[in-house]
Amino acid sequence: MVFMDITAENIKFFLPNADQWIKDNISRGRFFAIGVEDNESAAGAIVYTVRTGDNGEGNIGVLYHLSGEADVMKSLLEEYALRCDGLDINYTIIETSDEKLKDFLADYGFDMEEGESITLEFTVADLDNIEAFKSVKIPASIQPLSQTSPIEFRYFLQEYRERVDLNPLFDIEVTPMGWYDNDASCISVNEEGIDAAFLVHFDGKNTVTAELLAGFKADFVKKIPYLLACSVQYALLSYTPKTKVIVRRTGKNIAKITDSILKGMKGKKAYHGILDTLMPANHR
Repeated sequence: MVFMDITAENIKFFLPNADQWIKDNISRGRFFAIGVEDNESAAGAIVYTVRTGDNGEGNIGVLYHLSGEADVMKSLLEEYALRCDGLDINYTIIETSDEKLKDFLADYGFDMEEGESITLEFTVADLDNIEAFKSVKIPASIQPLSQTSPIEFRYFLQEYRERVDLNPLFDIEVTPMGWYDNDASCISVNEEGIDAAFLVHFDGKNTVTAELLAGFKADFVKKIPYLLACSVQYALLSYTPKTKVIVRRTGKNIAKITDSILKGMKGKKAYHGILDTLMPANHR
């Protein structure tokens, strides 16, 4: 078996069936991905990232994809652990709906629990049924991202990253403005520049993904309804009713917001795994 970095050039070889979101993030270098080649065939792959913990301390390894036979997946997890050595990872998490993968992870040492997926999937037509988004009066300080300049956008991202002490592997401050839908993404501006934003990415086909909801002023929470309403109003004009919308509830605050606004929407059944070390002692 030979380990290889998965890139934009070889992603179809290792991950032909991966969803577009994973492919996009690997292509831009936001996710790390390792493939295993055996006898000139793709034998397995792992896709992961590292993010700062909810409390701002330590890091979390997040696995987005793991595939292959049991021995291959074990080798991929070990390679992942080696590459993450020294990154102060407190624990590793994964979500899956695959029963066989769930069983493998449990045998490996992950603590597995059944629950609801952190991912909400719905359509633009569903947003059209939420009256609050359409009736709210949006203040002039809330604007589509297209109304600002790349320089002002860069200043905001850099300041946001510094203020929230994000993991250095999280590339928010170098994310190009063109990565986001500049009309359906919305910002809050004051006399000093941008102080809050709701950013979404459109894959150019049929899926729009919520990427970032962030701000660093004391009144940020009050601006959230306006940022979301601004985005939704543009989405209703820009996308077809069947366009898929994806929101990943990666933290407690995002979950509270979605529970409040997207009432009744639930994620699919999924298994959540957590490993509090990079590798259990019996696998070293």
